[in-house]
Amino acid sequence: VGAFGKKDECDMVLLGYLAFLDPPKESTADAILALKKYGVTTKILTGDNEKVTRCICKQVGMEVRNML
Repeated sequence: VGAFGKKDECDMVLLGYLAFLDPPKESTADAILALKKYGVTTKILTGDNEKVTRCICKQVGMEVRNML
């Protein structure tokens, strides 16, 4: 009960795709810049993949260095 196997994957039909957009807040770039003026270093901790992370950092004016 509740376990799936190969036979459950037969005759499947793709009904469509689901996507979402979660852009940074409009105030993010200004906030990061203000923090930088006061000597605060901003770091990002995320579960997103590298491409998404680089894209968001670019959108908010952050230089990407030392990504793990």
